[in-house]
Amino acid sequence: MAVTHLRTFNGGALLERCYRAWKQKESIQLEYRAEDGEKKEAAIVAARTGEMDAGEMLILWVRLPDEDTELALDLDDDLDDENDGFSPLS
Repeated sequence: MAVTHLRTFNGGALLERCYRAWKQKESIQLEYRAEDGEKKEAAIVAARTGEMDAGEMLILWVRLPDEDTELALDLDDDLDDENDGFSPLS
C-alpha cells in the first residue's frame, strides 16, 4: 500500500467515480508515470478529499506491486501533530 497527496480542482468527482465502482464491486485505477517515464496503474483502495493552505487536496491509498514499492519516511515536524495540516471538506 502507498498513499499519495494530490492537489485537485474537483476531487469530489473522482470520489464519486470511486464510490460507484466500489459499489459495483469493480476496481478503479490511478494512472501515473514512473520515474523512467513508463505509464503505470495502481488500484485505488481508498480516497478522501480535504482542504490545505495550497487548496483542495485529494488523498489516495493505492495498491502497488511489490517491485514498485520503496519505503520512505517523512519526519517533518512542521505539520500540526493532531491532523497533519489536513482539514476534511464538509
